[in-house]
Amino acid sequence: MTKPNKNTKKAIVLATVAAVTIAGIVDLKYKGLLYRLLTYKSARR
Repeated sequence: MTKPNKNTKKAIVLATVAAVTIAGIVDLKYKGLLYRLLTYKSARR
């Protein structure tokens, strides 16, 4: 594997930000469904 350069790190950061943003939009759209699922899973322990 090639060692990550600045461009690779930038791409990873952008991908992470995009994923979080999309997750946030989806979460808002479905009125906190993802949040409820996460809390439900952790509560089942």
